[in-house]
Amino acid sequence: MKSRFAMPVGHATTMVMIGAVCIVAGGLIAAITSPLELVHGSWLAAYLVLVCGVAQFAMGIVELGHAAGSAGEIPRSRGWTQVVTLNIGNAGVIVGTLMRDPLIVDAAIVLLLVAFIIALLGSTGSATQSLGALAGLRHNGGATQFLTWLYRVFLVLLVISLPVGAVLAHLRAP
Repeated sequence: MKSRFAMPVGHATTMVMIGAVCIVAGGLIAAITSPLELVHGSWLAAYLVLVCGVAQFAMGIVELGHAAGSAGEIPRSRGWTQVVTLNIGNAGVIVGTLMRDPLIVDAAIVLLLVAFIIALLGSTGSATQSLGALAGLRHNGGATQFLTWLYRVFLVLLVISLPVGAVLAHLRAP
């Protein structure tokens, strides 16, 4: 008898799992920020939840929609490139911010830009049907189009936040 866990884990599943872990980690950081008087604690909690967690979880769900939808699965190399650039970029932003080193943040932002562009290129309607399924919508074209639009706006906001984060990192540098 084969185990259901014997299947290889793809890039989309990896993104969903890492995103979920980051959301929980952000919540835990938020819980200990005040008692431990962490200077960057609230920023770290928000970053873990929103960018490392929610964004990555949503991108993973949409990528899962590629495999299930009519668009077909995205190329394996592009998917793993997204996972690697997103997570190394996120780690770089966190390390650079905590160390007050804006050059680390700048390098990390370039990696994040690559990950977000890959996500934008893959944000087709058939891929975002998985968001609709997650939200409990059944083959509702208008609702799926709205979720696709909302997902793309979310990605564009993330892209816009990159230069803002870079400027803030340079302003806060010693």
